[in-house]
Amino acid sequence: FSPMPASRRSSAPYAAYLPVGSEDADLNVFPDDGKQRDDAESGVAVPLLDRNGLQQREHFSTAKLILLTICMAGTQFAWAAQNGMATKTFREAGMKSSVVSLAFLAGPISGIIVQPIVGAWSDNIQTRLGRRRPFLIAGAVAIAFNMLLFAYGTELGVAWGDPSACDENKSSVKEGQCPRSLGVLVVAFWLLDFALNAVQGPARALLADVLPPDQHEVGNAWFAFMISIGNLVGYGLGSVDLTDYLSFFVTNLRALYIVCGAACVGCVILTSVTIHEPVFVPQSTSVPRVRGVAVLKKLPRSFVQSPKILKRCFAVQCTTWFAFFMTFIYYAAFVGESVYGGIASDG
Repeated sequence: FSPMPASRRSSAPYAAYLPVGSEDADLNVFPDDGKQRDDAESGVAVPLLDRNGLQQREHFSTAKLILLTICMAGTQFAWAAQNGMATKTFREAGMKSSVVSLAFLAGPISGIIVQPIVGAWSDNIQTRLGRRRPFLIAGAVAIAFNMLLFAYGTELGVAWGDPSACDENKSSVKEGQCPRSLGVLVVAFWLLDFALNAVQGPARALLADVLPPDQHEVGNAWFAFMISIGNLVGYGLGSVDLTDYLSFFVTNLRALYIVCGAACVGCVILTSVTIHEPVFVPQSTSVPRVRGVAVLKKLPRSFVQSPKILKRCFAVQCTTWFAFFMTFIYYAAFVGESVYGGIASDG
């Protein structure tokens, strides 16, 4: 949340939120004394904070919590398919194993850059869809497009001048033989990571926007559950030969990426259609808002000034993800090549 502005009529702070498309928005006011009133200066009715300093919001049923968090399952379908197949695809196209890890820098770099910028941007806009849903929808479309681009990367590379073996007879491909195919694959891989981060940040912010504080814990539990479901389905589909059922896709990679991309778009649209987020109506405030890339400049100072408990959480997350990324990058190739004695291009 952005810092709450101070009222121009009272010393009590308030948050200005209006339900999208609500005809009764001018009556949705909750002042400290429990009575309704509007803002005479702006002509806009706003719900004030209650005595606990928290905006009053409706409680979500289990079904609505599922609809709110299912967008995270969609992103995990794409994320699991990406991590499960990327190393194999890069190796098939002739990328050196020592260079594969450089391609996977897309994840941490996009996390550092995209989520803070998108978070600050979505805090400071208002549209008919609200603040978060435009980023969810645009990000989901970008995810689907880049998964499609990655799935057809070698075919595009051949069309642009790579040898036909890069797409048709991958077992004969040597390192460095398919530069255009690798270029398409790496670009699509990086853009996909940027798009995934552009969805995940606003999805978490949407939960904080619409749920009452006493449901944040259960909401985050549903987020974790949806992430697990998405990983389970995404990695599970990677172990199935989908061309047995979807032969028109020709290769398993294309079938997997297109199915997971479509599932991601479907889940995000389901959340966007069923969850009506409140729109923030900015009021006059003496607290400056941080916009765009300026938020990146504040990250080092924010970390230094953060409480000790947050620094400990940071240390745990840092070391955990260090181990996770080693697994994502190399484990599938290790099992396939070292345990079973195969090669990536054998499918």
